[in-house]
Amino acid sequence: APAGKGDMKSRERIMVVLHPRGVDVKNSASLPSLKGWERQVVHIAYANGPALSGLELTERLPAGVSYVQDTGTLQGRIREPRLNKDRLVWQLGSRQGNFEDTIVYLVRRKEQSGAPESSVSYTQKGDSAVMTFAPRQKGKKARTMAEACLACHPALLDGPFMHGPAEAGYCTYCHDPHASPNPAWLRTPVQALCTTCHAGMAEGRHVVAGFVSGKTHPLEGRRDPARPGRELSCASCHSAHSAPSRSLFAYGVKERYELCGLCHKNY
Repeated sequence: APAGKGDMKSRERIMVVLHPRGVDVKNSASLPSLKGWERQVVHIAYANGPALSGLELTERLPAGVSYVQDTGTLQGRIREPRLNKDRLVWQLGSRQGNFEDTIVYLVRRKEQSGAPESSVSYTQKGDSAVMTFAPRQKGKKARTMAEACLACHPALLDGPFMHGPAEAGYCTYCHDPHASPNPAWLRTPVQALCTTCHAGMAEGRHVVAGFVSGKTHPLEGRRDPARPGRELSCASCHSAHSAPSRSLFAYGVKERYELCGLCHKNY
């Protein structure tokens, strides 16, 4: 900030680096190496099923892998698992209807070894069930959500640029795999679904102001010139899974004007 005419004091920035318990940090000039540390993410999704009770997630750590204390979070909030030898047990309680839980934690890997094996146990309508997931190990039939979806839809993520939830395997963020009144088994109509996360697209200017009549390009309520019989929506211009362009343009196009030309033939 200015201290006087012709005199400027430099601005100083303080950086705070947080390390988990057990990491010896002596000073900020020489930070400890975090080589061998890995971030583990477990996503649980449930759609339109009977209520569950006693929901519990168990992560079995392979030899040479140890849990880093005080790094567990559930839905972004700190939650420590119960430690049982080589197992981490996360008690999630009761759930009903539609829910999605994301658990994140850190492990320290001392040697080359496999990935943690996950199992989910719960009680549903009085019956207990246990499901084990180890997709990287032979003989295990259970698959992750993304693996199950891509088994029938293998080309969805072929593009070099991917939509974040699709790349992360969170297919049920947008789709209900059991039943839906909407096309493509979407949880809500496409426009409402997209603007749940991209709210600014529904409220502000979109595409290029002045290129079309009005303050913004229409996003709904008109017919889609490129898809006869359908209404204009976000999916008219963007792919929800992957595409050759960073903006996830549909139809495999890479440039903005190439996309516009699909509907605006005179430009």
